[in-house]
Amino acid sequence: MFGLRYLLTLLCLSACSPQLGPQDVRPEDPLDRKVSAVQLEDETIADAFAKLNAETELSMSVEFMLKDKLVDPNVSYSRFTLRVEGGRLRDVLNRICNLDGQFTWSRYKDTINIYPKASWKSGDAYFLNRQFVDIEIKEISDPAQAVFQTVARLPGKLEQVAFIQTGGAAEFPRPWDLKLNEVTVRQAFDEIAMHIGKGHGWSLYGAKEFRIIRFHAKMLPEPKSKSGRQTTGSGLVGGEPGTPSVQSQAPAPVSEPYVQVSSVTVEPASVHKTGKPSTATVIIQVFLLGQVPPDSKAVIEVGTYSSDPPNNELKYENPTQTVSLVKGVTVVKFKAETSPKTFQGKMKVAATIGGATKGINIKGSEPKDYLAELTILAD
Repeated sequence: MFGLRYLLTLLCLSACSPQLGPQDVRPEDPLDRKVSAVQLEDETIADAFAKLNAETELSMSVEFMLKDKLVDPNVSYSRFTLRVEGGRLRDVLNRICNLDGQFTWSRYKDTINIYPKASWKSGDAYFLNRQFVDIEIKEISDPAQAVFQTVARLPGKLEQVAFIQTGGAAEFPRPWDLKLNEVTVRQAFDEIAMHIGKGHGWSLYGAKEFRIIRFHAKMLPEPKSKSGRQTTGSGLVGGEPGTPSVQSQAPAPVSEPYVQVSSVTVEPASVHKTGKPSTATVIIQVFLLGQVPPDSKAVIEVGTYSSDPPNNELKYENPTQTVSLVKGVTVVKFKAETSPKTFQGKMKVAATIGGATKGINIKGSEPKDYLAELTILAD
């Protein structure tokens, strides 16, 4: 009797237990998937995150450390030549953050958010940590509109953020009704990026008085094969030296006032390493279209975009200037001169707009408009 009862119990357990088929197996968390080692060659952790971004379907958004004022020198990040061991994505993220100890990360849905530890500890005093109780905006047509209208709905003091896109197209596939509850500004930006398309993220940089946000499809490491280390003031690769470049950017809406770099020339086009002339003038034309706000200003930056051979250096006098804008064309001039670290070759000099008066969008330019070539002659 006991044997029969035992057998019936086993049969009941077998019949009643759920059977897991292939369709019932839980998918592996992307954070637990194995990724390759990351090799850094005189690169920053931002480059490391960019290389990691290429190995995951998760979006990646980065908040860089903000300067006190927009005209202050760009933040300097430590550079590394080493190999970060591969493994689970979450473990590699930790290893990269531990390189300089200044950054940490968290996950929101399918986005990895990377930010300075100091900003996380600041609580609501830090812009992106501020929280919405609920937010609802109907018929949003583009990312810029989404950013501005979202930030405008924050309770309390008005926050300022500039929206910059350069080249390509990062647009909503269709008008969007945004409705969120109990999310931070960071998470709201994540939602906006996700609505642009799968894998999209964003980066935030600039100054506490003037924050700048860009959206991207994938982060890319700084193109070392072309330029080696970026020179102070260029701001073209990702807004700060050593930060990753971005893909799939969209132009600022043209229905509102916008400013853009329309041309860059270098006179003379050739200089000598130590002979005469050893200095050149970089002439930048900035074009402003639309209704101009009173006392409009823009921050113009100049720097070396690339050189052949790499690591050729050129010294710029006051590489960042704040200038008054007029409707139409504003001309800005920078002095560039050779240094002991300059040698024979060719260099591409670039100009970018690091910020503008509130109400003026910053529109990206084509490479032919923001780049000019300078030849360094042997003496």
